[in-house]
Amino acid sequence: MTLPARRPALLGTIAVLSLAGLAVTTYLSIVYLADGAPACGLSSGCETVANSRFARLFGIPVPIPGALMYAALLMGSLALAGFERRDLRVERAMLLLSVIGVAFSAYLTAASVFVLHATCQWCLASAALVTVILPLTVLVAFLRDVPASSPEDRRATSCALPPTV
Repeated sequence: MTLPARRPALLGTIAVLSLAGLAVTTYLSIVYLADGAPACGLSSGCETVANSRFARLFGIPVPIPGALMYAALLMGSLALAGFERRDLRVERAMLLLSVIGVAFSAYLTAASVFVLHATCQWCLASAALVTVILPLTVLVAFLRDVPASSPEDRRATSCALPPTV
């Protein structure tokens, strides 16, 4: 299967994961702006994390930039799915957003575990989503269109395997 065949699946997966991340961060944004505590099940870590000094970035609740990142990734994946030609600017912007998202999520996760000694399941879900999105954006940004090779070509390049009959 060549990249053109995989590209719609990659972009569709990025879109679905981005939509899930947007749902998580929108929920957290609404709860945060309403001065509430996120529903956390049996754990009380969500409230600890939400009320910590790490919950704001330059005075802005952290879930808001997260929601903007997921919205941009969603729009980028949908836009790329509609393009007949590759748009390197959109691909690289999505890659950059994913790298920043993973780096910031790693920082916040480390802060919650090592400084606050508490974890938020919603925050961990968002971190997991952006971490899965990152390698997908790498594939979209850097894999090139490669024509499918014939069985003869594959046999000629893999001398360690016996030929198939």
